Amino acid sequence: MSIAQLLVLCVGMGLCALIFDVHAQPAPAAVNEATEQSIQKDIAAQNEILIAPDSRPEQREQAAARLLLRQKAESRAFLLDTLSENKNRAAQLAVARALAGDTLRDPAFVEPLQKLMGRDWSATEAAVGALASFQDNKPVLTELINFAANSTMVPKSRIATVRGIGAFVNIKAAAFLIKLIQNTEEDSQVRNAAMDALVDMTGLQSNGRDTGEWNKWWDANRAKPEEQWKAEQFQMVARHYDQKSRELQKLRQRIQIVLKRDYQAALDEAQRTSMILSWLKDSEPSIRIVAAIIVSEQKINGDKIALPATEQLRSMIGDSSAEVRIQVISTLREINDPAAAVPLLNQLAVERDSDVIIAIAQTLGRLQQIKAVESLLGVVKMDSNRVAESGVDALRNLSEPIRANADLYAQVCATLRNRLNGTGPKLVSDSLRGALIEALGQLRDTTMLQTFIAALDTTNPKNAVPVRVAACKGLGGMIDAKDREQAAGELVNTMRRDPEAAVRLEAVKNIELVGTFSQADAVYQQALGSRESDKSVRDAAYALLVKMYKWPDASVNALLFTWLERFKITDAIKGTPQVAQVYLRRLDVLLAARGKLIKESTSNADPASKESALEKLATIQQYIAEAYENGERWEEAVASYRASLDYYQTRKNAAVDVTSLSERFIRSLLRSASYTESTQFAASRITAAPTETESISYLFRTEIERLKDSSKPDDWRSAVKLIEEIAKMRPTLKSHYADKIAQYHDEIKGKLKGI
Repeated sequence: MSIAQLLVLCVGMGLCALIFDVHAQPAPAAVNEATEQSIQKDIAAQNEILIAPDSRPEQREQAAARLLLRQKAESRAFLLDTLSENKNRAAQLAVARALAGDTLRDPAFVEPLQKLMGRDWSATEAAVGALASFQDNKPVLTELINFAANSTMVPKSRIATVRGIGAFVNIKAAAFLIKLIQNTEEDSQVRNAAMDALVDMTGLQSNGRDTGEWNKWWDANRAKPEEQWKAEQFQMVARHYDQKSRELQKLRQRIQIVLKRDYQAALDEAQRTSMILSWLKDSEPSIRIVAAIIVSEQKINGDKIALPATEQLRSMIGDSSAEVRIQVISTLREINDPAAAVPLLNQLAVERDSDVIIAIAQTLGRLQQIKAVESLLGVVKMDSNRVAESGVDALRNLSEPIRANADLYAQVCATLRNRLNGTGPKLVSDSLRGALIEALGQLRDTTMLQTFIAALDTTNPKNAVPVRVAACKGLGGMIDAKDREQAAGELVNTMRRDPEAAVRLEAVKNIELVGTFSQADAVYQQALGSRESDKSVRDAAYALLVKMYKWPDASVNALLFTWLERFKITDAIKGTPQVAQVYLRRLDVLLAARGKLIKESTSNADPASKESALEKLATIQQYIAEAYENGERWEEAVASYRASLDYYQTRKNAAVDVTSLSERFIRSLLRSASYTESTQFAASRITAAPTETESISYLFRTEIERLKDSSKPDDWRSAVKLIEEIAKMRPTLKSHYADKIAQYHDEIKGKLKGI
């Protein structure tokens, strides 16, 4: 299917104009002088485009729509004058078509729109499209009905008006349409238009152009109270709208596939740029949306974005379609284009669509432009909780530069606190309350400590889960030592007692920011005690505990004599699966203690203290090696045993069994396949202590037997390598062990030949 065919289908289904603004904000944000100058410059440019004789129809319509979006008295006055003066019909039609999407529904435009209706059916169609938005204006409906009922009028103009009446969910409008349907002397095209209008009004697609079905429907509904009748029609229309929205989404996906196929088939970058620019400038909003999506995907895929495409996107921030504006702004956010900040602020000053305002706020927060703060404060003050939350989130993302400016910091904190305490028409939702508290926490507003603590009270219905989660984050941002201490205590209580796992998890995360090692026991109980039922909280608590071992206020003695004792290898757990986990817990404590002792041994100037640290370190290295051994992490075990031996072998009076330590070192070397080092170290031990020859020889024979009896040929090859290294040893192993190893060598060679 070609693009042209897709667009014909789109228009035929009535989908391109289906999406309309239902989230208008009552007033734009305040603007500064620079923004006002930029807005006035744009208004002048759009005025010129609208009335220029050589402008294309789509350019005029875009210009008229942008002038309406500016929501400035002078721009609306210009549009009213253009519509009222019968000098430039092309400009009049552009204004009328733009007014169809005007959320203000200014009654000043009604009379000139009505005057535009007449024998020129295209002008009538444009005027009716705009008048159809005045659904609460009974005189407008009456005028449309009177015009449509005039049988002397041009049929095409009557048909356009009849279809427009279908936009009024009104029992009087329905009665008129039914009357047209029932009049057999009426023009058939007008009757068909009346049935189409009823489908638009009621959403009853199944009735189609069946006069009998519409008569049945009218007989069943005509006597209902008007409010009940309206409510039922709105429900039907809502279902119809949902279906059309899904169809529109599928159509856009199809358009996207076709456009992307053409884009990928382009011969070079210049051609691709040209295609993108033409699509971004297309008169159909669906094409512009898809083009912006393609640019966004380019960025995600790491492709280069052509500068002309970025510049065109910036110029589309004020596009006539709210959906296009949202997608364009989203794409600029993805591109992370700093130069978009000014046009975004200009649009924010006049934007009335809630979803667009949210998109702008999100993008300004991402762009990290401090000049956006004043405008974002205006967003925070808006009535809509959803819109205000987007402003709060953006300010939170700007918290670092805001903190660097004392005056701005005070202004932002004051505004957020005022909104948090809002009452009356600005009631604060749970989500917004949480966002405000989180932002104030991120800003490190020290005056908020008691507010954060109060927000953790689960008996207060205002303190929903998002609020309590945000309060935890707020407490985690405390700076003053006393505030941090109090915050840590409150977070521990929340970690222990809050009924929601999400809140307990957030409490754990923020204890890390303000806590001390004195809270380690509480965190330990949460991680490994019977208190916590949620695995994610237990895991987070244990991860925090491991970090706490490394904190400056966690002493080596506390780690070795208190915490290591909590993870003892007792007879009860030896030989059970539990022992592996206990070894890992021990390892976490030991690694933290090792790090502290290494630092202590290198930084301590006192010889006695330094020696004490080194001795403790050597002992800990043994414990660490044992833990690695249990997990068969042989190379790490080798490193720890080597470090321990290096210490003891230089201390003649060390009260440690170096023989046992050496044997464990050799075993780890063998299991890590460090055969050359294992034989060299073994030879040095036999030379230094001949009495160890027997036990060392046994270790080598046992390892070769393990490899020989394996089912893996690679282990057999390793055994051969080890035997070859043993043959180089001087002094050698005990003769009967050496003879046995030689037999194994022949046996293994035979196995390898049979592969």
